[in-house]
Order: sequence, then C-alpha cells, then structure tokens
Amino acid sequence: MSVVARARWTNLALVLLAAGAVLLVVWSGRTATRASEVRRGHLLPVFHQDEVRRIELRRGNARSVIVRRSATGSGGAPSAPSAEVDPLASDWLLAEPVETDADPVPVEKLLGSLRYATWEREVPAPPAEAASPEALLSEQVLEVVMGDLTFELRLGPPSASPPGSRYVEVSGNGEKHTYVVKKSVLDELFVDGASFRGRQIAPYRKGSTARLVLSSAAGVRRLRRVGDDFHFDGMQDEQRARRAEVDRIFLALARASADPLLDPAAAQAALSAEASVRVSLTPTATEKPEASLEFGGTCPGEPDRAIAVRILPEPLAGCVERTVLHALREPASSLIDNGLFALRADEVDAVQIVEGQQVLDFARGGDGFVLRQPRSAPLDAEAAKDRLSRLVGITGTLLAARDEPAKAAEMNAVIVTLESSARPGAERTRETVRVGPPRADGSRLVYREADGAVLIVPREESFALRADATLLKEHRIFDYPLSAVRGIEIRRGTSKTVIERTPQGALKLIEPKGYEVDGGLAIELIDQLRTLRALRWVSDSTTAGFGLEKPRVSVRLQVEVEERAIERTLLLGRAAPGGYYASADRDPGVFVAPRALDRVLGTLPLDRSIFSAERSSIVEIAMSHAQRGKILLKRVAGELTVQKGTTSSFDPERIDELLDALETLRPEAAVHTGPAPAGEGLRKPLLTVSVRRQSPESVGMPPVRFSIGSRDVFQEASIYYARHASVNATYALPRAQVQRLLELF
Repeated sequence: MSVVARARWTNLALVLLAAGAVLLVVWSGRTATRASEVRRGHLLPVFHQDEVRRIELRRGNARSVIVRRSATGSGGAPSAPSAEVDPLASDWLLAEPVETDADPVPVEKLLGSLRYATWEREVPAPPAEAASPEALLSEQVLEVVMGDLTFELRLGPPSASPPGSRYVEVSGNGEKHTYVVKKSVLDELFVDGASFRGRQIAPYRKGSTARLVLSSAAGVRRLRRVGDDFHFDGMQDEQRARRAEVDRIFLALARASADPLLDPAAAQAALSAEASVRVSLTPTATEKPEASLEFGGTCPGEPDRAIAVRILPEPLAGCVERTVLHALREPASSLIDNGLFALRADEVDAVQIVEGQQVLDFARGGDGFVLRQPRSAPLDAEAAKDRLSRLVGITGTLLAARDEPAKAAEMNAVIVTLESSARPGAERTRETVRVGPPRADGSRLVYREADGAVLIVPREESFALRADATLLKEHRIFDYPLSAVRGIEIRRGTSKTVIERTPQGALKLIEPKGYEVDGGLAIELIDQLRTLRALRWVSDSTTAGFGLEKPRVSVRLQVEVEERAIERTLLLGRAAPGGYYASADRDPGVFVAPRALDRVLGTLPLDRSIFSAERSSIVEIAMSHAQRGKILLKRVAGELTVQKGTTSSFDPERIDELLDALETLRPEAAVHTGPAPAGEGLRKPLLTVSVRRQSPESVGMPPVRFSIGSRDVFQEASIYYARHASVNATYALPRAQVQRLLELF
C-alpha cells in the first residue's frame, strides 16, 4: 500500500472515531438529561435506595446515626468483629447515641420518604424574612450518605405559604439549593432519632466496649480491653481471656432483644427477688455513658424466657431467650486463655519462627503460601494451612504467677511471631511467644508476650514451634504404579500377612497359609501403600517418643522399577490426631499417616465371596433360628417352594427377598483366623444357614454353610460374627445384611 493510500485510510479512521465520540457525548448527555428530568422537583437530585449506607439526624447537640450493617466499618461507623454478627439481626445498626439494632420499619419508611420527597418551589436567594443566610438555618439536619455522594438537608424557618411549610437547604454533589417544602413532607423527613431504636438491651458491642464486668453466683469477672483482646482486670494475674468465650458473651448480649417489652420498674422489682446476672459495660468513647444491665428471673407468662433490664443509660426492659444467661454465668475459670495465640488461622498473614541461627518465615501469597526464609519457594498450601492451624491451636497448662520462672520474658530458645491485618478496622497485629529449651519430659515453657503468662506446652505440640524443614518435605511417601508392586509383608504383633503379586497381576496370599486371597481387599491395601501420602510432617529428623522404637505395625513393600527389585519399609507408631505417627526409609523424620492406612493394614485379606450364592444355582435353603424355628425351601419343577419342615411363619411371598439377601451377603472382612472364642457367640449360634447349589450343567457345587453369632463392633461398624464351615476363620457380617435374614422369620 502506498504512503498516500495509508494516509487516506488513517484519516478515514480518525473521522469515524470522532463521529463515534460525538454520538457518545450526545447519548450520555441525553441520558443524564432524562435522569435529571425524572428527578426534577425532588429534594434529592439522585437517589439509589440500595446504595444508602449512612443516615444522620441532628437536632442541636443530639445526634442519631444509623448505618447499614454491611457497611459497618466505613463512613465513620464502628466496626464489629465477625464473631458478633447475628444472622437474625436487622440490616440497620443504630450507632449513636447507643449501639443497637435499628428498627427496620421506621428506617425503610424514611428511605421511602427521601425517595419521593418533593419541593413546592425553589428560592433563588435567602428569603426576605431572614436577616442573614445563617439565620435561615436551624440546628435540625438530615444527612444521607449514598455511595460516594453525601447530601445534607438543613431545616430553615417557616415560609409564608403554603401553610406549615418551611425552607430547606439541600447541599451535596457540589451544589446547594434552597426550597420551600410543605409540612407533610417535613414531618416524614425530620423525625425523632429515638424512633429508630430497636429493642436490644445492651447498648454497646464488643468493638466499642473498653471494660466488661459480670457479677453473678459464679462470682465477679472483670475484663478490660487490651488492643483487640480482653484481659482480666485486677484478677487472674491479669491474664488474657479466651477470645472465643469473650465473643460468646458479647454475642449473647447482642442477641438479648426485648420481646415483649416490660415496664422497667416492674421488671427490676421482679429481678430483685431472684438470683440474677449484673452486667456493666464501659464504652471506649469517653463521652458516652456506662451501661448497667441485669438479667435473670422468669418472664411473666413465659417460663422459658428470662427478664432483661437496662438500667442505664436509658431504661428498657423486656423478655429475652433464657440461653442468653448461659454465657453470662460462665465462671472466670472458663474464660482463662490457655492457648499461645489469640489469632485464628484465617487471620494470620505471616509466620516467623527463629530458633538460634535457623529461621522459618512463611506468608500468604496469592491463593496459597510462600516460603520467605531460609529461601524463597512456593509451599504446599495444605501443608502450610495445617502447620498454621497447629500453631494457633497449641494449648498448654498455665502457671500461677508465683510459679513462673524469674526470667521467663528472656527465654529465647525459640521466638515465634504471628502477624495479621485481617481483623476488621484494625491495624496490623503481631503476637509473639518466647519458648524455653526442652525440659526432662520434652515439654517446654512458653512466655506469652501479650500478657506475660507462662504456659507448659506438651512435647508433641511443641514440635510445631520449631524452625524445622518439615514444610519443605515431600508429602508423597510412596509413589509407584500398580504394575510395579510385587509383594507386601505386614507384621502386627505376632501376626504376619504376606501377599504376592505377579507381573501379570495375579494375587496370592502366602501368609496366613491355607486361605484364598480377597482381590478387592488386597488391591485396596496395595493402593493405600503405593500412593501413601503424609497428612503432615511432625519432625524433620529421627525423633524418639512416637512409638516407633517398638512399632505397632511394620510393613515391607516390594516393587520392581526398570527391572530392578526395590524394597521399601514403613513403621507405624502411636495414634496421632487424624492418624498414626509413622516413619519410612530414605527420608528421616516423623510424619502422620492417615487412619485409613492402619485400617487396611489391620484387615485380613481373606476371600469374602464364600458366603454368597447366586440365586440361579440354589436348589435348597435351610435356615435355623435359635428361638424362631426353621425355614426349609427346595426347588421343585424349577421353583423354590416351602417344605413341610418349615416351623417358622415364613411368608412364601418373600422368597425373592431371601434369595436377594443370600446373593448379596458379603462380610466386611475376616476378624481373625483360628478357632472362635466364646465371646463371639458361635458355639451356640443365633442363626445357621445351609445352601445347596448346583450348576446349570447339573454339576455339583460345594454347599454354602455358615453360622452367625453375637453382635459387636468391628472397625467402627456394627456387625455380627460369622463363620463359614469350610474356613477356619471368623468374619464380620454387616448388621444390616444379617437383619434382612432375621426379619424373614
């Protein structure tokens, strides 16, 4: 293309863009004009009800502030911790002069009035009756915050007409206008702020309370705010109170809504005759009054509800749910915080553990976590979450002040710091604990900097406080394809199980001898082992004390990789949260193996198909119940029929149900090999079953004969013990399957 042609095309494109811009401006202007025309004559030129997040009413020095609950924390409104949020609460919160759920009815009525409020005429200049612009305005103001816009309506003096009308100055969106507004509109807008007050007894929430005092039969509990937490005040060695319990108290107070209302004087008189709980709330805002509340007694006519009275700052009384009292009556001992940290796992942004010259530092990054020290690297998100959860979940035994070491604040074997900025409206928060060296039993003393408390942390929990390399460890312990597996040997006490697998996939049970292998159980066992993953790493080095010196289970896994035979070993020790402590060759350290692994390792893979019989092969069924009699069925002319030997009340219509029960009968697993002990109830069985079979080719098939004993629990499942006549072993039949047979009698 020539230079001239390119220039022509460029000019044409510029012309088209310019024309489009003009059209856009015209269209936008018309849209704005139409919007203005729609709102013409209204006091507020713009109104979007769902965007209103704050309403303020001022009358002289009196002020009422209502905020939308979803907007709490913005626009100067107080921020409430998530733990205090009541899903049943109003969408609107009265933030001043007291804190309570705002009555939604008058709020919605005011919003509707604002939406449709109109003026009679606009006044281009201050009216003649006003000596000055300031004289026009009263101290009565209505302010509305709507998205990014703020409108202020200030009430002025009366107007000559229409009767009862007044001047109103409206400012906002960079403009100021004065209108004459009739009385009926003014009465709907400039209302008494007290009309918005809900029925909550407690006037302050946790976020705006500086001090809390509870007095009841459980004693006096005094708590004061320290940062974002509450500590005991003048008691319990000034220790930190447990955050969850403090939240529970404030949530109970937030739920204390008077319904129905009672006369405050009569309610307080009724309370004086019965044991009650007294509550004192001192707000963080020094200009606000202290609140005095009382709960207890029985609500008149409603014995399942209690009486609640707000004595100060403004009397209010009514009936509340009795469950409110439960949280308010907890003794001081239940409020004591025996955890190292107050932060929750989802609030922690960064973790730093310093142990001598070793530093472990990781933080949230994107949707997961990243390692910052000793080097930069992405972390397995689940492993990091688990480590964080274990850190914030550590609890210990609090030492009394008289028993604390003199220099506990100087302990520096390990220093752990958690950092958070997640608490609503709060600045970045840091919590630090100082850890002493291991004691004789492996436990450690930990100094909590937040309140100077000292705790004894058990040995196993203290591993989470180390600056180790467990976060960098591979969670895949074994990772082999099924085709590579050649054998498994399991030793548990004196018992031994050995399974062999050929390259073609054939399975054989070598030990215990003389039994057929159950393919399903054997494959489940192989799959659990060959793809074994650690739930979490506990230690990055070989450590005593996890039951691995004398393991409860030892496993040898034989695999073939690139025509080379390899043997891997696994040891299982004591039970751990979620599983069992374990160690494997090639990777020093202790990890937690899933509980499901121990289950399959402890399951004998004996053939379970021996109890079932295909319905088409059955030619005779004989069942005998210890108390209910016998059932005898024989196939005659191709049909199973009830024989004269039957002594129970068996219904012939249920033959199909019986055949289905026998065809689907399948044990959970073999419980043990060898003779049945007396406790299994098989010496005098509850039920015996004999099924004679024949193949379609009229070739004889071995009969199915088994007996069912007593009921028990096996691997957390309800079962009945059972034995097959041809196998020297006891099996566990599911209770539901046995019940189907028993219900036929």
